[in-house]
Amino acid sequence: MAKPKTRGGIFHVEDAFRYSMQGIRGAFKKEESFRLEIFVYSPFIPLAFFVGSTLSHTALLIVAVLFVFGIELLNSAMEAAVDLACDEVHPLAGFAKDAGTAASFMFQASFAIVWVAALAEKFIPLLFG
Repeated sequence: MAKPKTRGGIFHVEDAFRYSMQGIRGAFKKEESFRLEIFVYSPFIPLAFFVGSTLSHTALLIVAVLFVFGIELLNSAMEAAVDLACDEVHPLAGFAKDAGTAASFMFQASFAIVWVAALAEKFIPLLFG
């Protein structure tokens, strides 16, 4: 498959956006884990506007969600590249896939830490204050 020719200037930005949307649609169509994460984590984006105490706090809560999506896209891309490169089971291929999954787990743990702290900060004073 030939690499598509990229255009310069503002058209490059338009092309990059189009390719990004293709990647998101492709991951949503082909990757069950990405669909699950979209389903589980997307509701936290509007919730961030109620939980965040400042604009930057709200932004941090939203970024925590987007990081989970982004790392899952990278993990899916890496797994696809490994599958394309390796026809047989190879220990390094297994390690690459496991490391990608571990990275995804780390970002989900980071999400949990950020959101638990934000929810505690918001609701503990209401419950016990």
